Amino acid sequence: MNLSRRILQIALLVACCGGLQAEEVRFEVDAGEVLGPNTRFWQAAGHDYLFHYVNTPIGRAFLDRAEAKQSLRYFRTHFTFDTTESDDVPGVAVGGDVVKQGPTGELVYDFSKVNQTYREYVQRGMKPIVEFGFFPDGFARDFGPARANNRGGEHEREAVPKDWDQWEALQRAFMENLEREFGPEELRTWYFEVWNEPDQWPLEHIDVFFRLYDVFSHVVKSFDPDYRVGGPGGYTPAFLERFLQHVEHGANYVTGVTGSPLDFVSYHLYGISGSWLKQSPALFPRVDFFQREMRWLDRIVQAYPKAAAAEFHLNEWGLASRFRRSVDRFPELEYRNDHRSPLFLVKLVDQFYTLGDHGSLKTDLLLYWGFTWEAERGRMFHGNRELLTGGEVAKPILTGFEMLGQLQESRLVVAKGPRPGGRFGLLPTRDGDHLAMIAYNFEESDDDFSREDRLVVELTHLGHAAQVEWRTTVLSSEQNNSYTRWQDAGKPAPESISSAAAAAFSRLEVTASGAVPVKDGKAVVPLSLPRHSMVLLEATLRE
Repeated sequence: MNLSRRILQIALLVACCGGLQAEEVRFEVDAGEVLGPNTRFWQAAGHDYLFHYVNTPIGRAFLDRAEAKQSLRYFRTHFTFDTTESDDVPGVAVGGDVVKQGPTGELVYDFSKVNQTYREYVQRGMKPIVEFGFFPDGFARDFGPARANNRGGEHEREAVPKDWDQWEALQRAFMENLEREFGPEELRTWYFEVWNEPDQWPLEHIDVFFRLYDVFSHVVKSFDPDYRVGGPGGYTPAFLERFLQHVEHGANYVTGVTGSPLDFVSYHLYGISGSWLKQSPALFPRVDFFQREMRWLDRIVQAYPKAAAAEFHLNEWGLASRFRRSVDRFPELEYRNDHRSPLFLVKLVDQFYTLGDHGSLKTDLLLYWGFTWEAERGRMFHGNRELLTGGEVAKPILTGFEMLGQLQESRLVVAKGPRPGGRFGLLPTRDGDHLAMIAYNFEESDDDFSREDRLVVELTHLGHAAQVEWRTTVLSSEQNNSYTRWQDAGKPAPESISSAAAAAFSRLEVTASGAVPVKDGKAVVPLSLPRHSMVLLEATLRE
């Protein structure tokens, strides 16, 4: 065989195989059968410094946007009781700063900053997750030699109160203040959490943390037994299990009875640890890692009846931990800038719904750890774990939240489709004659993005409808992607981005529209999705 003929055969083979690699995927959605409510469990975010950033013009504008776009509802932050300063805002307390010294040296409570922050949420129909930490200055003492087991410089997190009565009095004054400012009916819609990430508490002093929980939960419940308390807000299965053992079987340090109240279990989970960056081989976070971890957590939770009956919250998550790390030192964090973050979010939401539908552990709250830090610091797509970047431009991850916000109130049954957990997924919802669904084409390890896959959505049990009017909004590396738009515009600095330009970078544009007939209660909507993309399909039934 001569060389030219062999080359031609190889070229034809490659062309044929390349064509075969594109898939046609069919989903059948039963528009007449409701699977369950769309709980919108993902509508939550947080950041270390919300007591500062919520009260800035950028922070308030961001909350306005979240309210308008129905993207976020619950917010969590640290440092409720202590002062805490950040290098980003020198000289400004970014914590709640609730304990001050009076003119004669007495302690004076000042909850005004915390109240104002919570008021910003409540007036928009939003809710806080209230952390009861950390110790104000002068309220705690170190453990002594056990400090060697702790993270350096964080004595306010792992310590013992100097005076337990003083610590309890602060919490009671805080609750009295909240009831006075917001009322019990409002507080029953909030969550009250004991602490943040106590996993490295010295084991020889872990009883101190359990006592902290018992005092906290007793104080909160003494005001109203319907107020929801929980914890531990940790990140290791071993610590979670120790905590649940105490809650279920331990002697309560306040009441002396067996067990402690528990309305929700809180846990933190990231795709990869920030400490793994720059280590070989390079790792890309995967949704199936979250699935595996959730199955292990399910085993732990189900072993304790009180925890199994409680809500389950992942009240910190992200593709990678360590929000300060950026693309300056870690270029691989570009995925926190681009379309991969919203794709990860949507696939994660889909898989968590599937776990709840077919398993015993339902996710009641999924809270993304990011806010407006890049915008406040004037950094453009810096690779931090934020929702808003410089110039008040929405990052693609925020666009993902806003697309999820367009889903309707009831989830529909997917009667047929690809296996859950793979490349393709579909989240179909309905409210009356309006349907909204998000389909995605996302395999984290893809390295060839030239292919488009054909996606067919068949809607059944459409009743008396004669026609389905539809429109699609695609998010991909090229479409509805603020990062790409900013790059295409020449990467302007944040100070040169007008409000109109920021809106243009962040806007969602419909990519296609049309209508299909309904025959025998069925209609078919054909779509095309490139690898690493997703589409919001909105449809209205017409008679």
